Amino acid sequence: MSRLLRACPLIASLILLGLIPATSRADENTEHRRQGSLTLSWGYNRASYTTSNIHFTGPDYDFTLHDIGAVDRPTPFSLGIYISPTRFTLPQYVGRIAYYFSERTSVSLGMAHLKYVAIRGQGTNISGRIGAEASETYAGDYDNDPIALEKSLLLFEHTNGLNYVSLELETLLPLWQKGDHSAGLYATLGGGAGPVVPVTDVTLFGDRRINQTHLAGYGFSSHLGLKTEFLNRFFVHGFWTAGFINLPSILTRSGGGEDRASQHFFFLEGALTGGVTVFRFH
Repeated sequence: MSRLLRACPLIASLILLGLIPATSRADENTEHRRQGSLTLSWGYNRASYTTSNIHFTGPDYDFTLHDIGAVDRPTPFSLGIYISPTRFTLPQYVGRIAYYFSERTSVSLGMAHLKYVAIRGQGTNISGRIGAEASETYAGDYDNDPIALEKSLLLFEHTNGLNYVSLELETLLPLWQKGDHSAGLYATLGGGAGPVVPVTDVTLFGDRRINQTHLAGYGFSSHLGLKTEFLNRFFVHGFWTAGFINLPSILTRSGGGEDRASQHFFFLEGALTGGVTVFRFH
């Protein structure tokens, strides 16, 4: 599975390079309806994650927790949240702005606001050292020893955003088009990369230490989906994204200092978005 996920971005990039076509007769008939247009989209997602080792360092401690499992945290549906102008960004969302530089190919900038929660109470193993000044309860030297992920040891969440900001290329593959090209169904294929800027909620050794937004690492991904366009302006896009996130510098205490954590993992995201063409540069 991990080999397949690693290969996805490369496969998507190669296919993209091979499928960006010169203007076809079908494109000429549409008078470049899509080329030169700017679109906005917004929607919501669910995500799953592989296990990961999390390495913690700070004053008088340096240890690793092995094979930590995590889940996302979806917000239960409520009109008071999902359509509220002040609360619609609370759930796990994805938003993008895209520009079509050809009839079927776009470049976009956007963000997937994912949420990552280490599963509480899970059994894990610990390696490294914890000094008495850091924690009298957990002081000691460890060599892959079993331990439970209790609140007194660690609560670990990227829940104010495992924010993956990405620059992406995407191509459309027509499956069906209305005669006047005002509506259609398309397969979408894309890939991208960019920084990951989480806000991590950490309780370590019973000390809650919420930190500020911080550039912690990077990610890369590829996606495959279906898009339906209608009324010559609107669209609905559902897609799956597979990717890799590496976070070598996670802040674990507000204000920074020496306290850090690091981890890397693969993720799978499913999303449904709606969008509109807001401008055409022709």
